[in-house]
Amino acid sequence: PPMNTLAIQWAADHFLALYRLTNDDAWFSHGEYCLSLLSMFQQVWAPNRFGPAYMYGGFGVMNCDGEWNDGRQSRVVPTYIDYYDATGNLDYLERAVAACRSAFAAMDMPENHSNGINDYRVNQVEGITIETGRGLSPESIMHFSPHVMTGEGGGWTGFNWGPGGGLGASAFLERRFGSVWVDGSEHRVVPIDGVSADIVQWDSDRIELNVTNALGDLPCPYTESRAILVKFGRLSGAGQHVTINGRDMGMQDTTTLSQGLEIEK
Repeated sequence: PPMNTLAIQWAADHFLALYRLTNDDAWFSHGEYCLSLLSMFQQVWAPNRFGPAYMYGGFGVMNCDGEWNDGRQSRVVPTYIDYYDATGNLDYLERAVAACRSAFAAMDMPENHSNGINDYRVNQVEGITIETGRGLSPESIMHFSPHVMTGEGGGWTGFNWGPGGGLGASAFLERRFGSVWVDGSEHRVVPIDGVSADIVQWDSDRIELNVTNALGDLPCPYTESRAILVKFGRLSGAGQHVTINGRDMGMQDTTTLSQGLEIEK
């Protein structure tokens, strides 16, 4: 039957709220089932025939309409984070990060065009022609036709459904998880804000990480120095000895690690 992804997301949100109110596991099972349905609409591939477009992590609108990378992609971020907090399943956090990134990939700005992330322009706002390249986003991609992929231009719906939603989701992720999130229970690291990260060593009380600037690997790279906040969560014990990029940061207690360690990249 026809399904709309906003309705599925709302159902997942409300089932989780019911579970928190009642502690009835049945509500939680219903919620995860809805989230599984929602995840089937998240784009895990990018069809090349549509031209330059980073579509990974974006969302379709429904199963009976041809719209890709719709503005709702940023709105699903809090839902996935809530389920990560409830379950510890890192897949949910990774899906949240991918959805947030896809919101930025939809923006009409020179950085996206020069790096082959997209090649479309937003030149209409409520029927008024405007200057392109200002960071606005179309409501969705491929609605009616793929003409916006060729750079011919498309319309803009509104700030909260486009760049504002992406910025809000990014701020939410940053406040909660920093630029890099280290999960102590799973012994895994999730890079979030334009970085690559991997675990070099993880012993009972010692963690060594490598964190690099992924934006520096783009065809038109961003190379300016910036602060990267590495946050840790779900750790066992009183603390960890931390090394990042070969720099020994000493023994850190769990409170400090939860607040994050800042490095420059």
